[in-house]
Amino acid sequence: MVQDTSPKELNEAALPEWVRNLRSADGLFVTDEQQRIVAWTASAEAALGHRAEDVIGRPCYEVIAGTDVTGHPVCRPSCAAVTNAARGRGTASYDVAACTCDGARVWVNNSILVARGEADSGTFLVHLFRPKTEAPAQRRQASQKAPQRLKGAHGARRGGGQPLSRRELETLRMLAAGQTTVEIAEALTISRFTARNHINNLLRKLGARNRIEGLLLATERHLI
Repeated sequence: MVQDTSPKELNEAALPEWVRNLRSADGLFVTDEQQRIVAWTASAEAALGHRAEDVIGRPCYEVIAGTDVTGHPVCRPSCAAVTNAARGRGTASYDVAACTCDGARVWVNNSILVARGEADSGTFLVHLFRPKTEAPAQRRQASQKAPQRLKGAHGARRGGGQPLSRRELETLRMLAAGQTTVEIAEALTISRFTARNHINNLLRKLGARNRIEGLLLATERHLI
């Protein structure tokens, strides 16, 4: 369990210089291995309204409080991005409804860079996020109404367009991040058999014959 840490307990002076000097036109903030926000740029404040002095040292999942299209929390203790980073893996960019300082929701696309510092500085996650003009659900609905372009061997249109469940969306994002069935089962605290069922179900709903085609179709429909 990630422990909450107040801003006063965070020694900003001990941070690597590159963390303190990061700048970007996109929203940018940095978290440490405990998911505490250790750097919050002016561009992040401009995008979400939170001031650096109000968020430094706080868990990112409390500040961003991001959810997916179903309202399920994406930002949470030991989230997929943190789990992947601990295993030396990256995480595919994803859309999230972030919380602004006044409690409103803003859709952003978030990309994460994993930076491993020296032994005494640990691992940092650099978050780059860009506001979106529409929610992913709107784009997915429009995509599902469009004619299917992919056809089977005999020219018949294959299945697809069925909505994925919350757990299937989580599984899809992990597949996009390169995780195996075993790793997905461990991350979701489920059996390998259940993880394999989630994968098979989401591929069936996407109308895909294999995982690679599933990821291509999911990208086309803006699910990842």
